Amino acid sequence: MQYSDRVSLKDDDDKYLFDLSCSIVMTWVVSIDESGNLGKEGRYFSIAATIVMRPRHLMPAWKAIPKTRIESKFYNSTPEEIRNILTKITECKVEIVSVTIDKHRRYELFGDISNNDLYQSLLSELLGLALEIVAKSDVNILLDRNTFLSMEEFRRIAKEVATESGSNIKKCDKQDSHQSKCIQIVDYIVGAIRYDAENERDDYTSLFEEKVSVARRY
Repeated sequence: MQYSDRVSLKDDDDKYLFDLSCSIVMTWVVSIDESGNLGKEGRYFSIAATIVMRPRHLMPAWKAIPKTRIESKFYNSTPEEIRNILTKITECKVEIVSVTIDKHRRYELFGDISNNDLYQSLLSELLGLALEIVAKSDVNILLDRNTFLSMEEFRRIAKEVATESGSNIKKCDKQDSHQSKCIQIVDYIVGAIRYDAENERDDYTSLFEEKVSVARRY
């Protein structure tokens, strides 16, 4: 990608001046979160990822998140707040992929494997979908902090999937919504996906369906 002009970009309160007289190599950001558990509570488990060229491309949605709480997430937001945030997703330069499983069909689909192994299988599948979009580019991969797998296991899975897709991982880390706006936004997205699955509706997911590249459901 070649640029010949100088442009000024604004991201929140920070200003960036880019000298675009040379080639710029973009680093994609893939941010992942899950909703639900792999135990007996609830029928569905969902895992989703946002794929963006720049974190600031999610700014319209992030600005809609209430700042009155210590931490705003899907589970502690009102339906009106959730709808407002999800509607703003359509103003973002983002692609979304997700995988949802019906736990009533767990053993039929995946056999008798542990919760951790099942999570790793779903994460690997989701990463495969995300890195197909990234396609042989540099990428940072962020995963919401959880106890399903260690950092070493996460990086091993990411490396394996990246090798298959030809992508180059620059950063692979676990973060929470305090550390990453991207993680906070994907929390709302995956929460909405699972909520609609549990309630057999599409009231929330229909608000951002135009940004969904792949939504697998088993």
